[in-house]
Amino acid sequence: MGFDRICRVFRISQNGFVNHVKIDIYGENLIKLEFIEPIGMGFHPGCYVYLHFLSLPFYVVWQSHPFSLVRSTASSDRLVLYLKCKKGITRKLLKLQNKGFIKVLVDGPYGKFPVDTRNDDGFDKVVGIGGGLALSSVLAFFNHRAAKFQEKSANERYTC
Repeated sequence: MGFDRICRVFRISQNGFVNHVKIDIYGENLIKLEFIEPIGMGFHPGCYVYLHFLSLPFYVVWQSHPFSLVRSTASSDRLVLYLKCKKGITRKLLKLQNKGFIKVLVDGPYGKFPVDTRNDDGFDKVVGIGGGLALSSVLAFFNHRAAKFQEKSANERYTC
């Protein structure tokens, strides 16, 4: 257990320790968190991170919660997390809606998408199945695929 904590502290330090995250509230149950991607993070579709919230009561920082990441469509250097409010910490985040920014520790990324996206040029159609906020993993894959397609078609236009 001690080695696990050392590894987590190392990953948090690679991500810049304290990150300032923009918080947006949509309705009663949906929160959007957006932050600048740390330099050494290495985002890939389907990955997730553990967040430690520093803007909540002091005892909450010892708890970590996993959330799926999506690259922002507005800016390529930003990552987005969507949270569905239930009980506990996510419900407490609703009370911070007037702050605009909160402080978090980002531990990750972890996980690997079960599809190899390096050589998927032979597929014309892709079907993704996801429900609820688990849809964000599928969305990350589709955003990544769309960006690759746009890059490929731009390169083909200039090489003709």
